[in-house]
Amino acid sequence: MENIDLKELSVKELKEVAKNIEIPNYSSLRKDQLIQELNKCFKKYHKYKAKQNDKYKVVSQLGESGKEGTTCMVTSKKLENRELAMKKFKKTKSIDCIHREADFQKRASKHGITPVIHEVDEFGRSIVMDKLDENLPDHIRKTGSLSPDFQKQIINIIKKLDSIGIFHADPNPFNFMIKNGKIFIIDFGFAKNIDDQLIKQHGSTPNKSFMILGLILKLRDLFGENIDCSYLKNTLDTKQQMVLEL
Repeated sequence: MENIDLKELSVKELKEVAKNIEIPNYSSLRKDQLIQELNKCFKKYHKYKAKQNDKYKVVSQLGESGKEGTTCMVTSKKLENRELAMKKFKKTKSIDCIHREADFQKRASKHGITPVIHEVDEFGRSIVMDKLDENLPDHIRKTGSLSPDFQKQIINIIKKLDSIGIFHADPNPFNFMIKNGKIFIIDFGFAKNIDDQLIKQHGSTPNKSFMILGLILKLRDLFGENIDCSYLKNTLDTKQQMVLEL
């Protein structure tokens, strides 16, 4: 777009550009207003590119690409080439949703249960955070079991989420990561604030009611029914235990 004279574009074309770069209330703007807002965005983007130039160096991809994007290991010159994880979202993920996900993770990271976020990049549609070592399924494949210690750590994470008012809502085993023997939870893309409606649906501790049973079922899908989840299972109520017996 930088080599095109915006004045030569029709209002319809300008609105399409404005829509793609998520200019607020673009549909109600006149042509001169659209041009003004677009020029502001382009100037802001050029400043961003100059600032971001060589800020992070992509080293390798971490895991498989997901529905929402890809996570890579990057190094940061600002942090003395420290290894970090950059979660880069697809263009279909709105900036508001990226900020919302990051805000939930920032709240949780204050309690030591999720990686610390270093940057939320609107233009690059990415979140840069501390890098962890491996996901839970890879660890189980390597060691052949889910240790009692890790199960207890997962339970504590679930309890902490309930106590700080965040419903994670995604019990995927790959959302549990390990660094130096400590479990963390990642991916707050489905997270919600715990409110009266959630409590009505899942009880006063929605993470405990939903996440632990879901995690056990998904672990069984991956590793079979013989995987030892006894500590996790002991936190379930009678009805949930019956689900596991079906």
